[in-house]
This record gives sequence, structure tokens and C-alpha cells, in this order.
Amino acid sequence: MIARGECTFSDKARNAQSAGAVGVVIVDDADEGLPNLRLEPENVPDIPVIVVTRSDAGRVGGARELTLAAETATEKITTRNVIAETRTGSPDDVVMAGAHLDSVSAGPGIDDNGSGAAALLETALRLGSSPDVPQRVRFGFWGAEEEYLRGSWDYVGNLRAEDLRAIALYLNLDMLGSPNGGYFTLDGDDSARAGGGAGPAGSDAVERVFRRFFDERGISVADTDLDGRSDYAPFLAAGVPVGGLFSGADGEKSEEQARM
Repeated sequence: MIARGECTFSDKARNAQSAGAVGVVIVDDADEGLPNLRLEPENVPDIPVIVVTRSDAGRVGGARELTLAAETATEKITTRNVIAETRTGSPDDVVMAGAHLDSVSAGPGIDDNGSGAAALLETALRLGSSPDVPQRVRFGFWGAEEEYLRGSWDYVGNLRAEDLRAIALYLNLDMLGSPNGGYFTLDGDDSARAGGGAGPAGSDAVERVFRRFFDERGISVADTDLDGRSDYAPFLAAGVPVGGLFSGADGEKSEEQARM
């Protein structure tokens, strides 16, 4: 039995298999409902893996024997990225912004990530196809973010070297309309020392621009770590300066955050 958190389900199961386990039961952090188990296609273990709710963990953990019966299916599906860019601006100096189109069964659309996709689309509509700005502006609507960021990794991985160098910065819009709302910027300069480290050179400047915007409106802003859990991750890995906003999810606020 393994608790959920930190490394992926596939890595947990692989580690357990290497240690001699003949099966894995992962304990979800939810007390009820049907837990969602996703294994990376390139890293599927050779032993059975299931996930149970936290409320079932005691019953399973206290059993002297456990019989697993599972019906599984493997299906290939096609997902797509939608990429659009302005007609004006230098193609060698591109500002890119992105949001993912998919969501999970626990919260279809809504905050994660209907809010980010809607904000990105509204920005594109207001900017128009031929804005009077020196940079080319590119919009990425990503597919399969919830499946290990496959859409954005595929996009960045297939860029030619010169096209990657042309991207001056990438802005990520993931979860902007939370009912448990707060104001967060991606911590480009790692001032919070939360674990993810600073972003590529220029990420700190992106964060300062966002912070100045909120400061001018009297809004307190907190940092959110560059932990690589959204579509900025492949840009981060490629050395592109990144930044973005986050409005909070279902985590409980600290007293300080509630005051802010």
C-alpha cells in the first residue's frame, strides 16, 4: 500500500515492483468517489495496480489477504493543440501565452481550466490579428495537459532550434477563476525558496511585471512554486523565460493567505 503524492503512480508501482511487490494498492487523498488512476504509457509496471479511496484504506490495510479483480482497457485517442499567432510583429521575437483545454472528471471545465482557456481566448480577441506591437504574439491552446502535459511537451519538442530561440517568453494561464480564490504569480526568482528553483533568466522580470500590475491596484500577491506541474514545464526545461498567474485550487488557505 502506497500513499498518493510526490512521484507519479507509475514510478511508485515500478519502485514497488523492484522491491519485490506482486501488486500495488495506492491510497487516494479523497474519502469517496471513484479515484482516477493514470499510468504513463511508456512506464507501465508488470504488476497489477489499483487505487482506493482514503476511507477504504483501513479496511484494505487491515486485511491478512487481498484479492485483486480488475477490468481494464487500453485505448488510443487523438488530442490536438490549437496554435494561433498575430500577423504583425517580428517572427524572431515571439511572446507566447498558453492554456490547456482538457480537464478532469472531478471538475470538468470550470476553474481547471475553463477559466484559463477563456482568458486566453478573450485576450486574443481583444488583441486582434494585426496589433501594433513589435513582438509576434502566439497563443497555444493545449491538449492533454492532464495526461502528463503531452500537448505542450510535444509542441516544444518538435520546434526547430531557431523557432525555439525566437520565443522571448512564455506565459501560462492555468486556473484563474477559483471559488477558493487568491492571487498568485509563478515564482520566477525563487524568492519563496519553495523547492522548484528559479526560472530561466528573464523569468524574474516577468514576475515583476505581474506584481507591479497588482501592486498598482492595491492587491496582495503571493508566490506559487515553479514545480513543473503545468504547461510551462517544457518551456522551462528548454530555457525559455516563463511566468504566469494562478488563482488557487482546493487546498486549504493558511491564515496569512486568508487575510491577504
